[in-house]
Amino acid sequence: NWYKGVVAGQEMEGWLCPALGLYFRAAPTRIFLKADALPAGVDPVWHIDRDAPAAVRFVSVSEAE
Repeated sequence: NWYKGVVAGQEMEGWLCPALGLYFRAAPTRIFLKADALPAGVDPVWHIDRDAPAAVRFVSVSEAE
């Protein structure tokens, strides 16, 4: 699901992963979001330690939901 819009005069586009299905039955045609400044000291970049074992990333949801 690709979305695009104009941010600070620049067209940007982004992909939302299949985890979107955890929140919506079908991908919405429009999506709105809010972004605030990060708290002091928070680094938004995921730094990868190339010498460490590979990380496993996943999203799961129980069947009851």
